[in-house]
Amino acid sequence: PPPTTSLEVKKYIYLSILGRFIQPFGAEVTYLHNNWSGMKRVSVKELVDRYQKGDRDFSGLDLREIDLFDCNLQNIDLRGSDLRGAYLCYANLSQSNLNDANLSEADLSSVSLQSAQIQNAKIHGCSFHRASMYAADLQGTSLVECDFQVSDLRQVNFSRTQLKRINFRHANLSQATFIDSLLINCDLRRAKGLDLNRAEFDGSTILPSGYTGKNE
Repeated sequence: PPPTTSLEVKKYIYLSILGRFIQPFGAEVTYLHNNWSGMKRVSVKELVDRYQKGDRDFSGLDLREIDLFDCNLQNIDLRGSDLRGAYLCYANLSQSNLNDANLSEADLSSVSLQSAQIQNAKIHGCSFHRASMYAADLQGTSLVECDFQVSDLRQVNFSRTQLKRINFRHANLSQATFIDSLLINCDLRRAKGLDLNRAEFDGSTILPSGYTGKNE
């Protein structure tokens, strides 16, 4: 619970200023960082039970490292939720809303994200290996060190995204849009249907062999 007495309030302020450098209060500092984020922690059981009863609103929740392997969560609303380190392999998140969510270090291998909204999200160090993301909208999202190998990215909207060290090898990018996007040190070898006509990319980005421009 949050601090209530004047002494607890003073201690909270003290720890907030000095943070982890105060060794005698290490436990309190850990509590401060992990539990006073303002987000409610929800277990797998609670989430699945609520979803099966018809609830779709799971926005703004603390779902760090949650295991939703092979769960059917179509149309779920996860806006602004903290999904860092989540295990989402083979989950069905089609038509879900992940706008403003933090998916860093999450494993989304073979996930279904068809027509999902993932705008302005933070996606760092994630695996989307063999993911199905047809017509997903990632506009304005920050993507760093992610693996999209052999993924279905047809008609995905990457407009105004920053993509750094992304592996797109063997991905299907047919009709995917990269309008005003910036690609840095990305690997696009053997990617299909690539169109970077309105994107910017640096010299470290590896393009498909023989790529000359639009719709290769």
